Formats: sequence, C-alpha cells, structure tokens
Amino acid sequence: MTNVGNETYRLDTSRIRF
Repeated sequence: MTNVGNETYRLDTSRIRF
C-alpha cells in the first residue's frame, strides 16, 4: 500500500470515528 493510500485511509477512519 502506498503512503498516500495509507494516509487517506487514516483520514477516512478518523472521520468515521470522530
């Protein structure tokens, strides 16, 4: 997985959790 994809995944998860 690329860094961009991983970062995007974290941001998406953060939006869902918070």
